[in-house]
Amino acid sequence: MIRRLVRCAALALLSACDVSAVVESYPDGVVDAGVVPDATADAVADTGADTGSAYGCGVTFSQEGSWVTMTTATEETNPQPGGGDIVPGTYVLSGLAAYLGGPTGSVQARETLLVNGTSSGTFAKLTEVMSSSPTFPSYAPHGESTSFTAEPVVMGLDLMNICPNMGVDTAGYTATPSSLTIFDDATSLAWTYTAK
Repeated sequence: MIRRLVRCAALALLSACDVSAVVESYPDGVVDAGVVPDATADAVADTGADTGSAYGCGVTFSQEGSWVTMTTATEETNPQPGGGDIVPGTYVLSGLAAYLGGPTGSVQARETLLVNGTSSGTFAKLTEVMSSSPTFPSYAPHGESTSFTAEPVVMGLDLMNICPNMGVDTAGYTATPSSLTIFDDATSLAWTYTAK
């Protein structure tokens, strides 16, 4: 799930969708997954207010995250995952970092992540991006869901993307009682979530 979330977010950030500063369309595949542009999504994109409507992929919870600006790290390599015990609960995106070889540009994201399970379970995510750079397309709030199995020995996650697209992936992770960081070496991006 995490790898799926990472890949999906990275692909959404890097995909070729054409969205203006006021989000008027959705990334490829989202409408097919049951997310239909509506007044609520437009209101969220325009005002930041969230009424908790359904966002597709079984995500019905409200956006609790604040906008986070992506930082660009200067390290020569991506940070190493530390593994750890994944703690179920609600998390919000608190950091988004691009590492050497990763994407550049200006982007802000906000996400709420619901973690169900410890060594295996599901991730449900409400995600959205706004951008002032052509490198990153903006997209309106939409739901994503993934099942995961933690592999503590290798500090990785085996992910089965459920929605909006099916697929299998892996990601590194570091979990503490109050945070979860997901590392994607393929895109050189790291997402840090803080428990609510």
